[in-house]
Amino acid sequence: MKVRFGDCVFDSDMRQLQRGASAIDLPPKTLVLLEALLEQRPRPVSKQDLQDRLWPDTFVSESSLARLVAELRHAVGDEGSEPRLIRTVHRFGYAFAGEAQALAPARPTPADASAWLRWRDRDYPLAEGDNLLGRGDDCAVTLPSGKVSRRHARIRVAEGEAVLEDLGSKNGTYVGDRRVEGPTALAGDEIRLGSVVFVFRARPAAGSTETAAER
Repeated sequence: MKVRFGDCVFDSDMRQLQRGASAIDLPPKTLVLLEALLEQRPRPVSKQDLQDRLWPDTFVSESSLARLVAELRHAVGDEGSEPRLIRTVHRFGYAFAGEAQALAPARPTPADASAWLRWRDRDYPLAEGDNLLGRGDDCAVTLPSGKVSRRHARIRVAEGEAVLEDLGSKNGTYVGDRRVEGPTALAGDEIRLGSVVFVFRARPAAGSTETAAER
């Protein structure tokens, strides 16, 4: 899920909240709270449901949830006597009340994807067709780095093959130590965009046979 609201963009796959041009460093539970409210918008979510999601099998007081809500409001600029984005529903819970826009279609799950990128110990599935990489809101994988261009590179997945192209980025796109100068086929390669390093992975094509190691 990737959603824009106000001057913020939330990307659940990247576990990232961006406000303006800056990435906001939020604790994991605060990001989960925002995700839960955005998923159910504009319907309110009960305090009990939020506590079960944030602290499963653990008893916490309502003040713990209230502190997370206050932290989230501060991060998205929704402070004051009458919050516009995160509404308190008296004696029930909270609701996301601001206008929000989904920015990109849902990407395939890692289990369904034929190709994906691994970054920071997480897998980011690639859809069939074009997958943009960069800082822009319309990118399939959004990278919060000043050394990455808004539309830095593209990976095109089609018929079991993946091809990487640089899109005229300032700091270049690399496969291993080699700068990408044209369309480049990928096969388990390390990819670098600016200072961000991924590893590309793909499933064997249907019907292919893996080579057995000699004993």
